[in-house]
Amino acid sequence: MAKRGYFRGEKINSFVVLLVDRDNPRHVVRQRLRGWGASEAVNLKVLTREAAPDLKDKKAWEDFPVKDFDVLIIDSVGSFTEGVTEKEGKETTQILAPCSTLSHRGPAVVAAL
Repeated sequence: MAKRGYFRGEKINSFVVLLVDRDNPRHVVRQRLRGWGASEAVNLKVLTREAAPDLKDKKAWEDFPVKDFDVLIIDSVGSFTEGVTEKEGKETTQILAPCSTLSHRGPAVVAAL
């Protein structure tokens, strides 16, 4: 998404993408980006676990400059919701609410489970 090129024979334009990865150490993220051919994508920004706020931190996400991005990729929802399991309905809803709010503010939100 962050590189111009072709996907399945279709020409695609690039988008400004933010990968927010709280699941993997920085060296793993770099290694994966190289493997995907995305390490040189100028429209790809990466925020690793050291700097990425927890999804439960409503204030941090309210202040986050999401309008600077077309696509926000969250990897993974589980790592953003430490201490909350899928069986905890109310807490899960509270965590999914920021994702919905973020998407209403501009970018498409893609969340890995």
